[in-house]
Amino acid sequence: MEEEADLLISPDHEAEIQKSTAEFTSDEDEKKRVAAITDKYEEGRRAKAGYERTWFISGCFVVGHHNVTWNDIQRMFDIPIKMSPFRVRLVINHILAYFRRTKARLTGAKPGVWVRPASTDEKDVERSRTQSKVLDYEFDRMGHQEKLKEGVGWALEASCWCYHLKWNPFAGPKLYDSQPVVDQETGEPQFDPETGEPQMQQIPVTDEYGRHVHRGENELEIVSPYEIVVDPRAKSLETAEWMIRSAVRSLSWIRENYPDKGRFVKGKKEHLNSLYEQRLRNVIGIDGSNGGEAGIDLLEDSSVVYEYWEKPTSKHEEGRCVVTAGDVELFVGHNPYEHKQFPYVMVGEVMVPGRFWPLCMIEQLIPLQKNYNRGRSQEVENRTLHGRPKILEPKTAKMSQDAFDAEPGEKIKYTPGPRGEKPELLIPPSTSQATQAEIAQTLSDFQDVGSYHEASKGILPSANIPGVGIERLQMADDTALGDTAGNIEIGVVKLGKMVLSNCGQFWDEERMVRAGGEIARMESMNIRGDDLTGPDPAADYGDVQVQPQSTLLKDPAKQRENVKSMVMEMKVLDPVLHREKILKMLDVKDIDEIFADNHLDEQRAQQENELMASGQPVMPRDFENHTIHMQILDRFRKSERYRRLPPQIQKIFDNHAQMHVQLAILVMQQSAQGSAIAQGNHGEEGEEGEEGGPEEQPSQGEE
Repeated sequence: MEEEADLLISPDHEAEIQKSTAEFTSDEDEKKRVAAITDKYEEGRRAKAGYERTWFISGCFVVGHHNVTWNDIQRMFDIPIKMSPFRVRLVINHILAYFRRTKARLTGAKPGVWVRPASTDEKDVERSRTQSKVLDYEFDRMGHQEKLKEGVGWALEASCWCYHLKWNPFAGPKLYDSQPVVDQETGEPQFDPETGEPQMQQIPVTDEYGRHVHRGENELEIVSPYEIVVDPRAKSLETAEWMIRSAVRSLSWIRENYPDKGRFVKGKKEHLNSLYEQRLRNVIGIDGSNGGEAGIDLLEDSSVVYEYWEKPTSKHEEGRCVVTAGDVELFVGHNPYEHKQFPYVMVGEVMVPGRFWPLCMIEQLIPLQKNYNRGRSQEVENRTLHGRPKILEPKTAKMSQDAFDAEPGEKIKYTPGPRGEKPELLIPPSTSQATQAEIAQTLSDFQDVGSYHEASKGILPSANIPGVGIERLQMADDTALGDTAGNIEIGVVKLGKMVLSNCGQFWDEERMVRAGGEIARMESMNIRGDDLTGPDPAADYGDVQVQPQSTLLKDPAKQRENVKSMVMEMKVLDPVLHREKILKMLDVKDIDEIFADNHLDEQRAQQENELMASGQPVMPRDFENHTIHMQILDRFRKSERYRRLPPQIQKIFDNHAQMHVQLAILVMQQSAQGSAIAQGNHGEEGEEGEEGGPEEQPSQGEE
């Protein structure tokens, strides 16, 4: 429902929207529902108000505003403006460095998602492969990897994020209906003069409001925790009875998506998020300075849309969804998804037992960051004070106030007092050593809490530490991220199950699914929603799995060592047969260009399989790579699709394979003969060289 450009309202309905801005009067049931949702929203908002304060301060520290304080009297955030001009407030943003490094480590690789078969039956195995390809295709189409980086950013700043997976009926290609062309005067259908067939035209398919109907697609959105309000009694999103999402929408968006009652919603100025954006701009302003309310951009003609979701109960067996804006109820109905869960998946940084909202590690780093900044600031102040110390000036000594400046070798004139009093420098005791020790200890504590030591940054903590010790230190830092990486994997599993459920529910027609990852090796297939489910209602046909630790950034040196071990020691990979897989593991770029010829053979082999499956024999050619053709052919002959083919079609595949084997043997024989001839010619040349050598080279006597 996000694509406003494709939501075309008919002229009659548009005129009705422009004409009707009358007051909307809802019935008593609607008023009760709107009031109940408002009460639940306030209840949930009060329960998380304290967490929001912590999240906001964490966000300020990430962007470099380390002097934000909470004013208990005015109940707002503030940055102290009045400060002595001689005080230093130095900001060395180690939290931003932690934010960037951790985000890169958690999103450095694409999650390895696959589907486990519901049983050992060949049909279930083949179905799981199809589901894996659908997941790969949908994740790439929805831009999951890019959205994962956005979500991890929210988790590091505000402890968590939510995937919002929704089915958008107004996304994807537009639908058209083929109708015969009719003569406007006679009303008779028109025919093509050449073929004699009726002329057809494409008519847009529209709904009752005149909007162009689309095929529909899954859409993925990242939602910050500021927009989510949950049942205060819940310990997780799965145990919550209800949840509410609040989002600022324009009036045009509301009218396009809810044509029945959207025109009755009144617009007003709204912040992007009343609990986050307003506070952030109040503190740091728009341009990064403390601007207060002045110059804040408010979204005019907007309204907050509340999306209320309720789990299935005895009263509402299929769950419930209610959408409101202002005092208008835009939609009320049951949960439209077959999985009957909230269409949200929550992923946290560090889950804390017994509480709903996760823990944010930056919360634990803020006191250390403050202490570090304080120590560095005191060091600068101390250095300045020792460079230009204070002066003890007796009251009886007379000298001008501007007698001291920074000029070296300056002669200062003064009038001594009655007892010879004269100005003296007041040099305070140095605290540099204690300050340096405190800074070093704070930095060490920061690394311990953040689990990112010198070894993980490529800095040797000591020259005497062996390579194995450094590797274990790096592994210890990676282990600390295992909890967050595991939470991401659990979230991806839940999201993958929802994606398959939506595809099985809403894919009523065949869709082209492309999977494989590389441009030249895309594998396409036509899939319907029925292909993703099986006959057994109790079986788990969407058992999504994620390869453990697949999202973490991998060290290239470790990858090379792993590949070397798998090739040379364990003999798991063959350097010739699995060379493409080895290059993938080593993150070698431009694999398509390296194996361009092989990819052409693979594409041709897949085309031949489709032709032979339709009953058309294909003759192999001598210039083809017979090894690759046989691999693709054997892979197809091992599939369930091949076993379902008639015997005469299977015979076509077997004959094709036999011809490839014969051509491969012929090529090997020709290659062997060519090598023998080349070696024979080389041997004859060597013999001629040996015989002619004494004749060509004169002896010493002849010289």
